[in-house]
Amino acid sequence: MKNFRLAFNKIIPYLDFLVVFILVEFNIKKFIRIKKAKEPILLRGHTSDIKAFRQIFVRQEYRIDNYVPSDFDPKVIIDGGGNIGLASVYFKNKYKNAKIISIEPNQDNFEILQQNIKNYINVIGVKSAIWDKSTYLKIKNNGSEKWSFVVHEAKESEENSFLAVSILDIMRKYELDKIDILKLDVESAEKEIFSANNCDEWLEKTHILIIELHDYIREGTAKAVFNAVQKYNYSFSNIGENLIFIFDHKKLF
Repeated sequence: MKNFRLAFNKIIPYLDFLVVFILVEFNIKKFIRIKKAKEPILLRGHTSDIKAFRQIFVRQEYRIDNYVPSDFDPKVIIDGGGNIGLASVYFKNKYKNAKIISIEPNQDNFEILQQNIKNYINVIGVKSAIWDKSTYLKIKNNGSEKWSFVVHEAKESEENSFLAVSILDIMRKYELDKIDILKLDVESAEKEIFSANNCDEWLEKTHILIIELHDYIREGTAKAVFNAVQKYNYSFSNIGENLIFIFDHKKLF
């Protein structure tokens, strides 16, 4: 009987996801209520929103409980590549004292992100993309799935160009002296971010890095990340598509 209960408990999240899938994909409902989120979540049918929901709330690919102390209470989380805000919603419901800054460049995604975070205190949406410096960028694959937009440098005068932000820009603007969790799913922009000469200025103040690498989009992204972190002491693991780096910055954390 005990084994049956354990097996059934493992199945429950997938049954819940099946209900969400049916409601959203068949346009029965757009705002979904789940146990893991205090507020309803807005999803779009026939998009990658469903895949992102499954990744975050069913497979729990941002669940780092096994790698941190039981009393881990992050105060600052940066969500780079915020998409529609699901990672931010997940983190905020799990870490209620955290200030979360979610950065997303696509207008359609950002509008949904704003809806999903609007009822949470201290969760901030920023319509931009993380880069190695303040420069102008442009999305170059607008026809892609909603969670896979790639950006490249552009001129200010180009249509639909926008001003990028660096991690240091974010820290300065919001007066952050450390980053407890830095989540990056930035569709190959990690190559620029981790190749920057000043990346140590924020890396040495980052406790946990959760990152998805995109060598399949652009060769050299993984190399840039590992070259940047190699000088630090860290433990390393992975959850799904995400790599987890826990840095040992004892003086800061």
